[in-house]
Amino acid sequence: MNDIFKSPAFQEFLQKRCEEITSGNEQIKNIDFLIIETENKLKCTFSKIQLDLFLQYEKLCSDYQIIAEKTIYKQCLRDRCI
Repeated sequence: MNDIFKSPAFQEFLQKRCEEITSGNEQIKNIDFLIIETENKLKCTFSKIQLDLFLQYEKLCSDYQIIAEKTIYKQCLRDRCI
């Protein structure tokens, strides 16, 4: 069972499933809209260096969230299989 958790197809499944779950939640949609709206306003106030640094920070936060969601989902599946 653990081998399936390492397969690229399963990793893609996890990513898509997490997106599917969160996309159906109105509270998440509303917060996401507010985040995007605020980011767009904030980015206009940055210098080029600040904007580049902010975009790097934003990517790291996004990568972290994706990895955390998939890790939680995988652990829940493992817990369910035990």
